Amino acid sequence: MTRVGRSFRSRWLFLLTCVPWWGGCASLGTLETADTVPRGQSRLTAQAWVQGVDDGKKPGVLPQVAVAWRSGVTEGFDVGGKLSLQGAEGSLKLQLAGREEGSPFVMSVAPTAGLVLFSHAWETGDWSSDTQLFAALPLLFALRNPDGSQLVLGLRPTWMRFDQLFDPDSREMAAMGASLGYAFRVNPGLRVMPEAAILVPVADRLERQWVWQRERPQLQFGVAFLMDPVR
Repeated sequence: MTRVGRSFRSRWLFLLTCVPWWGGCASLGTLETADTVPRGQSRLTAQAWVQGVDDGKKPGVLPQVAVAWRSGVTEGFDVGGKLSLQGAEGSLKLQLAGREEGSPFVMSVAPTAGLVLFSHAWETGDWSSDTQLFAALPLLFALRNPDGSQLVLGLRPTWMRFDQLFDPDSREMAAMGASLGYAFRVNPGLRVMPEAAILVPVADRLERQWVWQRERPQLQFGVAFLMDPVR
């Protein structure tokens, strides 16, 4: 087996060991860099995070993990996905600035949509949900070092819909999130990215009416291991 083949297989085995520990809530942050994956190449990522929840049904701190991948379609544009035993999401990323090699500033937009099963993280009182649909429009701004390390600021407008199985009622919520992380370059094929994120609910839709809300913000602290393609 070639060195490339062994490396790729080792990465997948490492990622698959993370899957059984997945919790039941969508990630609040991005845990990704602002630049896109080069055309024709792929990036594998292992992500782990803890969320602060307060709904009377789950612990105050909820640990979760996920596995993710991204593949370059053209220069400045890639597609990606995130997978777990209880949910999945897909995303696109378009790099708007900083495509030139060595550019110190990067900006991108990354539309994201997904589904999580058995979610309770944003619910209060006696209300619970069995599924959570969500869509977000992260805007990523990064300061990039020559070695590929990045300080990444993310702004994340988010829409969520909560449903109970066998119940026609549903709940929708609009929220605004923000994240700040730093991707450290460890070696040519690996970056480690700690990140802190917050999501603030701003409006709730019940019985076809949107109502402004003052709900407690949700906090998240996470880390991602980005396994970059080695040229």
